[in-house]
Amino acid sequence: MVGIERVKEIVAVLEPHWKEIEEFVEAENMKFKALLRSDHTKSGRILKCHLIAETYVERYLCEKLSLAAISSARLSYFQKVMLLPEDNGPPAIIKPGLLLLNKIRNKFAHNLDTDVSIDELEPMIGVLAVTGRSINGLSAIDAIESFTALACTWLLVSPPHLEALFAKAFSNVTASANNQID
Repeated sequence: MVGIERVKEIVAVLEPHWKEIEEFVEAENMKFKALLRSDHTKSGRILKCHLIAETYVERYLCEKLSLAAISSARLSYFQKVMLLPEDNGPPAIIKPGLLLLNKIRNKFAHNLDTDVSIDELEPMIGVLAVTGRSINGLSAIDAIESFTALACTWLLVSPPHLEALFAKAFSNVTASANNQID
């Protein structure tokens, strides 16, 4: 700890430079305030989609695959998505889009000035297209939200009679879950 007598010496050295120090601190404070004022709507919407999708992935793993301890395992989103089945069912079809969602979320989490375009969303757009959902006029964020809603629906664990119906409907559908996005 610096003794009080040392503080006087420090102030004496800095005092002739107070104006320059104050100008520097004020300029940095203005930059900080500008970052705080920046629009966080996109990043918030992406984060919300990611959190909602993770909730449904975890629920699916617990209920469908009997992985009851999944929440206490402290797995990352990526690790949880990788545990989804790679057979020809709904999870395999949406898995590439869920992995892309993670990549986009990481992009937003580590860069304040980032964006996403509709052209980057192929795995998501493909799923939306085959389900008859139009992306015409949608922003990339709107398309991500639409995909997330669809993906979460496909991760629901239905009562047994509905499960059989879904299994029959997806029996001839193939998916390539090998197109993983880190």
